Amino acid sequence: MIKQSFTILISEKKYDQIRNRIYDQLKEDFISIQGNEYEWEKIEIKEGGLMISFNSLVRTKPMDQFSKIILGIYNFIDKKDEKTDKKYVLDKIANTKLLIGVVINTIPNQKVVDFIRSVLLDMDAIVFNGETILDNNLEPM
Repeated sequence: MIKQSFTILISEKKYDQIRNRIYDQLKEDFISIQGNEYEWEKIEIKEGGLMISFNSLVRTKPMDQFSKIILGIYNFIDKKDEKTDKKYVLDKIANTKLLIGVVINTIPNQKVVDFIRSVLLDMDAIVFNGETILDNNLEPM
């Protein structure tokens, strides 16, 4: 289950795919992009009282913010005794090229969960919710 904030780990820099899937589902009036449209820093969605923020991060140098987040998630999952295929999950974490931090201003309802699922559809991505790893359908691995 996703929470009000979580991190999407993607094996390729899929800025355009994420942006396009958001635009495909929402009116342009509800969407604002910060940074370059093709390598955006932030996409913010505001509709009624709902706000969802997608914040991108890529590795720029050794031990930058991206590297520290990846290392933290890797170590957390590595130390956690789960039923997941740990080697597979750790490999996915280690091979991440793009992090998307997602913040939602309210507890996600089913409509929001379905929206996030549709953004991640067919994408080689995993989600870290602060406790465990979810697949791109937001189901525990």
